[in-house]
Amino acid sequence: MKHKLISMLSALAAVILTFFGNIFAGPPRQAGGVFLGRSRTTDVAFTYRMGAGFPGDVNRTQPFSALPFLINTTNPPLAYGNPLIVNAADNTLRGVIAADGSATAAKIYGVLIRPYPTQQTSGGMSASIGAAVPPVSGIADALRSGFIMCKLPAGQVVSKGGAVFVWAAPTSGSSIQGGLVNAASTTNTLTVINAAFTGPADANGNVEVEVWPN
Repeated sequence: MKHKLISMLSALAAVILTFFGNIFAGPPRQAGGVFLGRSRTTDVAFTYRMGAGFPGDVNRTQPFSALPFLINTTNPPLAYGNPLIVNAADNTLRGVIAADGSATAAKIYGVLIRPYPTQQTSGGMSASIGAAVPPVSGIADALRSGFIMCKLPAGQVVSKGGAVFVWAAPTSGSSIQGGLVNAASTTNTLTVINAAFTGPADANGNVEVEVWPN
C-alpha cells in the first residue's frame, strides 16, 4: 500500500510539473509535428490605420435619432449609407436621382441605415463583406440625426467639417448615382446643407458623416 501511494504521488507531481512547465516555458516547442505549451495566435497589423467601418453603420450610438420609413419602389436607395429624399406623392423615401442635381443646396431627410452586417446570398467563402444591397421595397430605417458611415469613391479627399455632395447623375466611372462625392459638379450633384464630413476617408472610401434634421 505504501509503495502504491508513493507511485501515485510521484505521478501527480509529474503532471503538476509538466503543467506549470508548459505555462512558464516560453514559446511552444514542436514535437512530432505537434506544438506543445501555450497556444499561439496570428495577429493582424495595420500599418497606417484600420478600416473606418461599413457604409450604413451608425457610428456613434449616443446621441442619434432614427425613424422607419417605406421605401419608394420606383427609385429606391441603391446602397446603405446613401442619402434619402422624401417622395411627396406617396410619403415614401427614395434615393437621389438626376432630377435632384442642382447648384442650389438642399436638405436631405436622412441616411439609409444598415440594419445588421448584411451579406449577399451568393459567392460562398469568396463573398465580400458588406457588399449586399438594400431591399427595393418594404420598410427600412433612416438616420435623422447623428453620425453614420458613408462611402466615397476610393482616393477622394475630404476634411473635417467639409460639405457633403451627392452624385445625382447616372453612374459614371467611380461616381455612383445616389452616393457621395467630395466636390460639386454643376447639375450633376446635390449639395447637402444638413450634413458634413467629420474627417478624412479611409483607403476604401469609408467616411463618417454627421447628419442633423434642420
